[in-house]
Amino acid sequence: MLTERQTDVLKLIVTVKKISTRKLAEQLEIAESAVQKHLKRLPQQGIIERIGTINGYWKILIKE
Repeated sequence: MLTERQTDVLKLIVTVKKISTRKLAEQLEIAESAVQKHLKRLPQQGIIERIGTINGYWKILIKE
């Protein structure tokens, strides 16, 4: 089960797969460290996967 904030992060990633941590933080009006926490948990739950590194993107692993 996703938290409300994790759902918000996921919605933004679905919209912009190459969105940065900084942009996510700006859009959600939360600290970058909080975004990083959510981005660590979503892959652990099998919801997203990071493809590549700095110039990578987020791959959605679940159907909407």
